[in-house]
Amino acid sequence: MKQIGTFQQGDVIHIPIDDLDQKYKMLPQDKKIVIVDVMGKQEEIAGRFLTLKGYKNLAVMAGGGRAWFKMLRVNVKKGKESAQAEVEKE
Repeated sequence: MKQIGTFQQGDVIHIPIDDLDQKYKMLPQDKKIVIVDVMGKQEEIAGRFLTLKGYKNLAVMAGGGRAWFKMLRVNVKKGKESAQAEVEKE
């Protein structure tokens, strides 16, 4: 099982929205494609484009990359607070 925030080679394919029309064939059609935009504003455009090109197994990361990074920071902070509380109990 992969931990959140870790990737193996081949898991991530970065294609800027401006290059999508030329590079979309790099994306496998037999796997789920999760579309991520840093701000979460261009995912719909990319999704519609890929749908028109025959991709069916698409998902978007709600809130974009920033929301994901924020969630990671909150979870790490909560984890540190929990660990600190456990140390103080001892």
